[in-house]
Amino acid sequence: MVKYFLRKTVTTTVCLVFILGIGAISFSKLKIELFPNITIPTITILTTYPNASIEEMELLVSKPIEEVVASAEGVDETFSETLEGMSIVKVRFRWGTDVDLATVLIREKLDLVKGALPIDVKKPIVLKFDPNDKPIVRIVAFPKSSDFKILRNFIKKNLIPIFEKTDGVATITLSGGLERRILVELDANRMKSYSVTPNEIQRQIASNNENIPSGNIIRGEDEVTVRTMGAFLNVGEIENLILKTSESGAPVYLNNVASVKDSFKDQTSICRRNLSECILVDVRKESGKNTVEVARNIQEVITEINDRFSDILELEIVEDRSDLILSSVKDVASSIILSVVICFIILTIFTGSWVEAILITFSVPTSILVSFICMHFIGQSLNLMSLGGLAVGVGLMVDSSIVVLESIHKEKKNSKDEHLAIEIGASKIAFALVISNLTSIVVFLPNFYLNGLEGIIFKDFALSVCICLASSLMVSLVFLPFFNKMISSKFKNNDRLMNISKNLIIKIEATYVFFLKMFLEKPKVVLMVAFGSLLFAALLASIISVNLMPKVQRLDLNIKLTLPNGTRIQKTSEVVQNIEKLAILVDENADVLSKLGFEEKELTMFPTSEFGLNRAEIFFRFSSFSKKDQFIERLKEMDDEQQKIKIISSSDILSEVLPFSFEQVSVVVTGGNYNDINAEILKLKIKLKEIFSSKEIQTSFDQELNEVRITFDRNRLASFGLRTSDVGDSLKTIVKGDETIFYKVKDEEIPILIRSGQEGRTGIDKLKDIHFEVDENKYVPLKDFAFIESRKSSRILNRQNGKRIGFLAMEIDDQSISSAYNKVGDAVGVGNLNENGTSIAFGENKKILDVAVNGLGIALLFSIILVYMTLAAAMESFLLPLLILFSIFLAAFGVVASLFIFNESINMMSLLGSILLAGIVVNNAILIVEFYRDEKTKFKNTEKLIVEGAKDRLIPILTTTLTSILGLLPLLFSFSGSTSQRSLAASIFGGLIFSTVISLFFIPIISKVMIEKGLMEK
Repeated sequence: MVKYFLRKTVTTTVCLVFILGIGAISFSKLKIELFPNITIPTITILTTYPNASIEEMELLVSKPIEEVVASAEGVDETFSETLEGMSIVKVRFRWGTDVDLATVLIREKLDLVKGALPIDVKKPIVLKFDPNDKPIVRIVAFPKSSDFKILRNFIKKNLIPIFEKTDGVATITLSGGLERRILVELDANRMKSYSVTPNEIQRQIASNNENIPSGNIIRGEDEVTVRTMGAFLNVGEIENLILKTSESGAPVYLNNVASVKDSFKDQTSICRRNLSECILVDVRKESGKNTVEVARNIQEVITEINDRFSDILELEIVEDRSDLILSSVKDVASSIILSVVICFIILTIFTGSWVEAILITFSVPTSILVSFICMHFIGQSLNLMSLGGLAVGVGLMVDSSIVVLESIHKEKKNSKDEHLAIEIGASKIAFALVISNLTSIVVFLPNFYLNGLEGIIFKDFALSVCICLASSLMVSLVFLPFFNKMISSKFKNNDRLMNISKNLIIKIEATYVFFLKMFLEKPKVVLMVAFGSLLFAALLASIISVNLMPKVQRLDLNIKLTLPNGTRIQKTSEVVQNIEKLAILVDENADVLSKLGFEEKELTMFPTSEFGLNRAEIFFRFSSFSKKDQFIERLKEMDDEQQKIKIISSSDILSEVLPFSFEQVSVVVTGGNYNDINAEILKLKIKLKEIFSSKEIQTSFDQELNEVRITFDRNRLASFGLRTSDVGDSLKTIVKGDETIFYKVKDEEIPILIRSGQEGRTGIDKLKDIHFEVDENKYVPLKDFAFIESRKSSRILNRQNGKRIGFLAMEIDDQSISSAYNKVGDAVGVGNLNENGTSIAFGENKKILDVAVNGLGIALLFSIILVYMTLAAAMESFLLPLLILFSIFLAAFGVVASLFIFNESINMMSLLGSILLAGIVVNNAILIVEFYRDEKTKFKNTEKLIVEGAKDRLIPILTTTLTSILGLLPLLFSFSGSTSQRSLAASIFGGLIFSTVISLFFIPIISKVMIEKGLMEK
């Protein structure tokens, strides 16, 4: 292959230009995302049963659905959250399950249980978990000349259709503002005087608000449609609706017993931006669409809308997920460019030739373009993982080129024919080069068999590194010799630079040979250091924290506020406003967005139990980390039992795409009844509060509902001629209201709400005095035939795998998840079965953490085995690969020491770096051992062979190692978007330094023993 491309100048040139062109086109076609496409095998089933109590929902809805879906193929666990009138069942399948197929299976199972559910239960909605459910763009709208009261309606009618037509936009939800509604407020006293009941009013309004097609009549030779037009044309018609006629024959109008107002719905959500009320527009993209492109399209639409409706409103983007993606991608891309520059400087110093340094450095962008071609055709996107692979691969890309160029140099010294020397030099090193790159590639093979979260996230990284190495191997064996042939002879090297380089190399070689000879005489010193480092690495690893992912520093902050159940949204707004003012007081440049309450449409699309008028979510963006920390300290002073403030860590970058957080310790208590579970939960909370006094501990029983229960005296109820359904329907209309009728205006349907005025809904006494007609002009109050009592009840009931559970959760903030779980486990007795029948276990995130870390640990072990098998096959020896393999274990101390020094945890990124390291560190040993095997016959003195061989390979080893190590510096010392790659860079950085230094002395010493015993035959 080397000979062919060296001799075919035109063919090689055409191939190069083709690759550069296709590479550039492929790059422009690649999707840009934050993370790879992550499919979480979780399906949510939302079922509503209007007016059902929480106990009825659990028994009649949640339990039957759980039981039937649990038998579906591939189901790992089931979870359910039951609320009043709502059931949320989550089905988690085993990793690697086809979610689309699983959705079909779940729908089939739900068809089987339909007959067992109550008749009034709404059809269950089946939803797949999709990371794209999070808005990619959040927009706030402020009124200009228009009234804020009509702003939401204007956006709904005029702007939503424009956004929906935008390419890539899936759904749009609105929060905040007011929605128009016709309110019919009933007056109990006037209804009593006119002998009108709430149910009669509802029936009259409904039956007098219909347009009914009545068939066709024949007119001549034509058929003409007949339609009765009975729908209300204006609010006045509603107000003047005749309900009945009195005994005197006088009509009783609706306005005689109620006031009719063209007003607005009670607000269930409020949004504010920097203390000013606004409308929040959340835009979500279609699955599979490019986030950056869709965000760009939305930005263009916003500009168009602001120009078109400049006198009515102003739209402003407050959050754009594409900014985070582009920032992260640009940071990693900048690291790649800086790494290339550093590599060029190192190569210039060691080669003494800027021409050769350029040749080697040029192989990096060429290899990257080849990688882009491969990434495009396998459907890979540019994301943090794939770009991380490219960033790490930059230092490795030049390794092959350095080795090839060094081999060509040696042949040039011994040959008069320069072209022949290039051909022989490149061909001679090709086999060793293929083997060394193959060992770096095979280490990732186990990663492709990981089906868990770790496999999904890191598959792109593994693919990128493998593609980089394969691309750099091709470039070094095909194009680099060609470049050397075409360019090097046309440029003269700088003699001064060459002399500096030569003198530096001579000094380095002399120093190395001096210490090598010294250690050859005292081999025990090196062996003790090598084996001692393994022991020390194990001790140091035990004190390093363990997390799932490295923490990322961001100026954003997200908090969730929860007030006691029953808190009205006005009170929630007051508390939120105090927090907003605090943020602006601490940092006048802070950007604050608040979202209070909930939207019913959003709740249906994205089911959650965390909703209510007592809840709020506040998003902050601070100008500096110090201001952010200062605000958090001040905020913690406001946290108490009445207003619970949960700080959502912005350092957990995976929370952008996952439905759970790894910044939280959760404990699950399973039992037969909720009283025992609650009692156990309270005991655990007290224990944990003693250990973590500064932590807020939340439980599933914290949220209780205040409710009024009405029970009937059936004998008295029957004596009055009343039925429970009649009383219940009337009470529902009076208290909650009936909103099943709509007033149609053009293409808009405006709901009509029929209910009692606020005075009739204030206090239990008013409830007791509600009168019901039992005979003509005869009424009895509710208290005469019903018992009314106040009580507290659970807001939510939880189940897991068919068993009742309760849980408590605690944010871990500044400590490692491993140490937090260890402390919690020791305190609460995880795994124990208590006397009351309850058992304690860790929550779902702990299981996923264990599976992910263990999976990567096993992948590392198999990677080492694969490296051994590859070396054994290439060397036709079972013993020699063990010598080379020991380089991997020597790297262990460097890895843990580097993580400790740079204050990084053991996480999936650092473990991935260790896997990559397993394929890299053996390369140096391969170069030394292969020299000994090839040149052994030329030396009579074994020690001279050992010294000369190590000296001969020293500069190529130092050059490749330094380019790899220094190429990691931009990632290692990054303080922006690429901080997620720092753990990975730290593990490779430390491991490569230590293993290289030790290998340069350990491998020659062991090789000497093996040669003397005849164990290094080729």
